[in-house]
Parts: sequence; C-alpha cells; structure tokens
Amino acid sequence: MIPYNQVYHPWNWRGWWNYGTGALGDMACHILHPVFEALKLGYPTKVQGSSSLLLKDSAPNGSVRANDLPRTWKKRQDKIAEVEVNWYDGGIKPDLPANWPSGKNPNKSWRW
Repeated sequence: MIPYNQVYHPWNWRGWWNYGTGALGDMACHILHPVFEALKLGYPTKVQGSSSLLLKDSAPNGSVRANDLPRTWKKRQDKIAEVEVNWYDGGIKPDLPANWPSGKNPNKSWRW
C-alpha cells in the first residue's frame, strides 16, 4: 500500500513504472496492431530506441523506437522480406527529407 497522490489520476498513472508502461506500452500496442496484422509481421530482428530523460520511477516524456520486423507471409512475387516500423511519442518527430518545403506541415492531407 502507498498513500494516495493526485499526481496519478485520472490519466497519469500510465506513465509510472509501478502502474503502467508509458506511451509505448499503453498506446503503441493498439495503434500498431493493424500494421502487424495487415503485413503479417513477426518478432523484431533488430530494435533501436532513444528517449528523453529516463527516470527511475516513470517512463520518459518522449521516445523513439525503430524495429526491423520480418514478414511471416510471403507471396512468390513479394520481394519485401523485412519492414521497418517506427514509433514516435511525446512530441519527438521524424526528420523531414532534405527537400521538404519550408513551412509545410507533414501531417496535413496529401495529394496522391
């Protein structure tokens, strides 16, 4: 038993190691599930991660994780053996390509 502290509720308990797993364990498992199912991905063969300050009691405010995942289902013409899946949270964003237009928001609708 530990004394009640309002810092944990209603949402923040997820970020404390005693009660949750931070954004990666809390949300990534649900958000990335359709990707794993659609692409028939297996267990990672390589993982690389980084984060904001890592504390003893709580998950970092932001993290990045890159996974190389093997395809478990292959068609004869399918040449993709592995897929790289990246996770970003806490305001950390991927680097934009060198030729990305200045001021253009990559999260706005795309023209295909």
